[in-house]
Amino acid sequence: MEKEFHIYLGKFQNNESEFPFMLYILADKDSEYDIDYAVSIMENEGFEDGIFNKVGKKNFGEIYKDEKFKEYFESALEFGYCIVKYT
Repeated sequence: MEKEFHIYLGKFQNNESEFPFMLYILADKDSEYDIDYAVSIMENEGFEDGIFNKVGKKNFGEIYKDEKFKEYFESALEFGYCIVKYT
């Protein structure tokens, strides 16, 4: 089955500071977004009380167009997801 990436953008509160994050999830092509799964990933990784602001999709043909994000996509390919926390 073909795959694509679902990308969730959001922010978290942590000790009175706020930080944005991006969550890259490897998903079946043309599948619906799964917010519950995204929340469970974040909670299992120790990030709770997050707020998702946006969500989008990228296909495999787009992942190498921007070198800046290449490692995030490759990590999601290897592990099924990748969390990028901006501080």
